[in-house]
Amino acid sequence: MELRQLRYFLAVSDTLHYGKAADLLHISEQPLSFQIKKLESELGFKLFERTTRSVALTPAGELLKKKTLEGLRILDKGVEQAGKIASGVTGKLHIGYNSMTLHNILPHLVSEYRNRYSDVEIILSEQNSPELELNLKNEEIDLGIVALYGGEMFDELKYETIFSDPAYIAFPKNHYMKDKKFINLSDLAEEAFLVYSREVRARSYDYLIAHCHAAKFTPNIIQEAETDMALLGLVATGLGVALVPGSFRHLLTDVIDYRMIDEPKINIDVAIVWKVTKDSPMLRNFRDIAKPQASI
Repeated sequence: MELRQLRYFLAVSDTLHYGKAADLLHISEQPLSFQIKKLESELGFKLFERTTRSVALTPAGELLKKKTLEGLRILDKGVEQAGKIASGVTGKLHIGYNSMTLHNILPHLVSEYRNRYSDVEIILSEQNSPELELNLKNEEIDLGIVALYGGEMFDELKYETIFSDPAYIAFPKNHYMKDKKFINLSDLAEEAFLVYSREVRARSYDYLIAHCHAAKFTPNIIQEAETDMALLGLVATGLGVALVPGSFRHLLTDVIDYRMIDEPKINIDVAIVWKVTKDSPMLRNFRDIAKPQASI
């Protein structure tokens, strides 16, 4: 039994006339009649009662028509859904992200993607690097949005920089440097530094150390924090200063002052990352939205 035969059967069952059904199907009456007889033979029962003047469905034919219509509706729906998946407009997209991206690029990207592809289910999970990249390699997530911090990149993954966040120094409110016209990193050589825990965020920690060494000093690290808000909270207590992404400069402004570092210019690049061997229309659609952003 072929799908074509069922469609022929439905055409005859709707018109109850072989000539009219043949016209609708754009075939001649003889091959149509042959295919209906072949279908009845394969099924082992009659679908139509035929006389010289009329065609009528048998009870078996009535039931088969009902079930065939139901089946074709399901099939058509399945084809439609499969087409959407193939074009990336429906499905499930699991995105891992570094927390700092919540304050710059991530909300904009996810909001824009949802506006365009409302039938795609987005699952977001906060992850630190390199855990995030390892999860990409193991195909536990589909896409990552990461702060690079100049760290190691995995050969199996593709990185595409989409945003660059200038580094700022977060000072306790009314710090003596807040009115300084220009701030160089070397000006902070005697300051107490608050940093992310190296155990949790090794790349961020090493990024600060490398820049301080390039500025000819070793930072006096007095406290570590595991989260963004914990780091800023420590700054607010007056314990010390912290190097943070510029997108943080709107946070806790009643207790923290922020200043961009003038020399050297330090930027924290944000990239989308995915497994080279695991691409899909959904990922390509997201990457199109995430083309390099000048500002957020």
